[in-house]
Amino acid sequence: MRWAVKKQDPSSHNKTILKALKRGLTLFGLGLFLSIFPRNFRDFDFVEAIKHVRIPGVLQRIGVVFFISSILFLKLSEKNIFRAIIIILVTYWALMTFVPVPGLGYANLEKETNLGAWLDRTILTEAHLWKSAVTWDPEGS
Repeated sequence: MRWAVKKQDPSSHNKTILKALKRGLTLFGLGLFLSIFPRNFRDFDFVEAIKHVRIPGVLQRIGVVFFISSILFLKLSEKNIFRAIIIILVTYWALMTFVPVPGLGYANLEKETNLGAWLDRTILTEAHLWKSAVTWDPEGS
């Protein structure tokens, strides 16, 4: 059954949300697997790979956004989806623009010192971020 048809039948929402969760987790897990998978097997240490696996990869983000978008699509009308998008964007803008960055003292939009980069380093730790730019993640924030 198509998503639009499932949206019209609220009794199927829970089943559809579970399918979306399964698909989102599959994408997230596949992204983690590809981050851990070694380039060569000679010096591969699984424990070391887990310590430095890149958590916020592209597939992981797609999995999370897919799941959240599925819930919004199923539970909200088109008008309320638009409102939710506006609220999310304005909230993100306000946080990035007006909330002072801990340790820095002022809000800014520089890629290495903004609130998003601080959250990446605090929650995920630098070991789990993009290796070429340890202070921020170029695919997010």
